[in-house]
Amino acid sequence: MNFHFSRFIRSGIPALATALCVLTAQAEVPKLLNHEGRIAVGTLNFDGTGLFKFALVSGDGSVTYWSNDGTSTVGNAPTAAISLPVTQGLYSVLLGDPAVAGMTPLPAEVFEKNTDVRLRIWFNDGVHGFELISPDQRLASAPYALTTETAVTALSFTAPPSKPVIAWGDNQNGQTGVPALAHVAAVAAGESHSLALLDSGTVAAWGLNTSGQTTVPNGLAGVTAIAAGTSHNLVRRSNGTLVAWGLNTSGQTDIPAGITTAVKVAAGEKHSLALLADGTVKAWGDNSFNQTTVPPNLTGVTAIAAGYDHSLALRSNGTVVAWGRPDTGQTTVPPDLTGVTAIAAGAFHSLALKGDGTVVAWGWGTGGQTAVPPGLSGVSGIAGGYSFSLALKADGTVVAWGDSTENQTVIPPAATFVTQIAAGAFHVLALRADLVPAPVARLDEDNVFAGRVGIRRTAAANSLEVEGTASKSFAGAWLANSDRRIKTDIQPITGALDRLSKVRLVDFRYTDQYRAVHPVIEDRRYPNVIAQEFAEVFPGDVKSSGELMPDGSPVLQVDTWPLTIYTAAGVQELQRAHDELKKENGQLQHRMAEQEARLRRLEALLPKQP
Repeated sequence: MNFHFSRFIRSGIPALATALCVLTAQAEVPKLLNHEGRIAVGTLNFDGTGLFKFALVSGDGSVTYWSNDGTSTVGNAPTAAISLPVTQGLYSVLLGDPAVAGMTPLPAEVFEKNTDVRLRIWFNDGVHGFELISPDQRLASAPYALTTETAVTALSFTAPPSKPVIAWGDNQNGQTGVPALAHVAAVAAGESHSLALLDSGTVAAWGLNTSGQTTVPNGLAGVTAIAAGTSHNLVRRSNGTLVAWGLNTSGQTDIPAGITTAVKVAAGEKHSLALLADGTVKAWGDNSFNQTTVPPNLTGVTAIAAGYDHSLALRSNGTVVAWGRPDTGQTTVPPDLTGVTAIAAGAFHSLALKGDGTVVAWGWGTGGQTAVPPGLSGVSGIAGGYSFSLALKADGTVVAWGDSTENQTVIPPAATFVTQIAAGAFHVLALRADLVPAPVARLDEDNVFAGRVGIRRTAAANSLEVEGTASKSFAGAWLANSDRRIKTDIQPITGALDRLSKVRLVDFRYTDQYRAVHPVIEDRRYPNVIAQEFAEVFPGDVKSSGELMPDGSPVLQVDTWPLTIYTAAGVQELQRAHDELKKENGQLQHRMAEQEARLRRLEALLPKQP
């Protein structure tokens, strides 16, 4: 289990946020302390090799129970230091592990004889010298991994979220299948692909790649801002230059020469925008609807946004300028709209966030995407998808409205403490805060699995993780290692429905003879498959149970897990067929809307009948 303290800051010296995990050889006495921490110098995460000194001291700090080199006796700093790599502020070490250079073993009696044990840390960044990081953090032996002066069933600390990016909605092309990420600074969503900007200045991409939109250019670094169009991407580097990749049918990735002062970027269906440091806007790519024809004398711009075929600019005076495709009213800015602090564009609609935390929407509203929920307030961010809209509230929650055919407006429970949102055509990305509340559970209470427990290992992903062999009393699947890096010859599952149709599902009773050998088996009907028949469809999943029939032949057993996977693959096959029909239907509806708009214009031109 990982438990994270809040950040401690002292002016001019390193700041520290620590995480501690107790590893036990015997349940009652910790032998090692798995310490994880975050270190910052001033306001910047430290990156490089840092020098650390560790000691376990009494509650008043006057007695040292243990130190990394054994030299500390009265709470003073040890003589020797331990060198540890620190990446983007994060480091980890096993305290008491003799395998670590400069580390002495951790005596068991430290926790057996003392009820108030505290971890004291000194840090040296190579510039300021060693500084004591305060306050000391209290530890205790089982049943607590951590404790406070008034211990309760669960304690609240903060920790980095296990999933910094939450995604939901359409996943036909893997756009919500977020890879393992850490230290994420921003997210962006294209039509069917997703981007994440990492603190390191690099970019991760996943989802549909038919136009190379998720093939990040080799060596791309120093990125400070990202934007995702329908099938292309545009990023800003720290030197003010731009990089683009993906679909380029209309020149949307052909960056105009001479741009070296870009501060923000935006991407539409087939056009791109860049906001320059002087408050002007550059636009390029498809101009079929004048979406790249920037209005003359447009200056004082502080933010930009791009829809499918229209563009938005927010000026420093809180007004919005729109240009490009107008047929659904997406460029018709409400005349009384002022006091705007942020803008966003959906496919054919536009959004504005006002300084009072309310949202204004206009343009195409067939899916309800411009029908802002009544009473919505306290909003700090907005985003627009194809036919839905999002609002991020100041409390870190997300509100969504509009079309939800892919459940894109159904907010998952994990979407809390959100700091940024992004909307694709039918999917959503939410970036969570660097630190979120993390409960610490007592190990002698029923809520032990409120966190994670490891037996002979540190639990990293599941409620319970065991190193070595294990057994359990009830049937059900154990999780298996499924990391892509340990697999080869990966092939997609095809023809799932056809294969499933060959499996005969039955319900049956066990024979009296078999129940006589296994008296715990109840005399009732059970749903399952017949092993011999199952072997014809999934031959690798039928094996000998180790038991023998009276004739000496083995009793066969089956692993029915393939049914679960193939059923899921079958559902995906049906979903793909559904999506194709839905896409065709959406295109027909849009064409119909365009025809209706043309008809209204023609009717307006006809002379009125007397």
